[in-house]
Amino acid sequence: MALTADEIRTLNEIARGTAEEDPEFVRHLTSFGAPRPSGRVLPSRRTIVPWVMAGVLLAVGVVVASRPVRRL
Repeated sequence: MALTADEIRTLNEIARGTAEEDPEFVRHLTSFGAPRPSGRVLPSRRTIVPWVMAGVLLAVGVVVASRPVRRL
């Protein structure tokens, strides 16, 4: 269903008024649907630290488990 010319004009007036009142809000809205940067994005520290700690614990566990048992 197409908009009438009057409805389009009203929407354009609302858009102009909003852009004048709050340009930051308009910039935020126009960022939706924008293409995202290509390439890999590095994970955050919050993601990396637990994985590194789990790897270190796993390596320590393997080393400890592979050592021969000493009997007294």
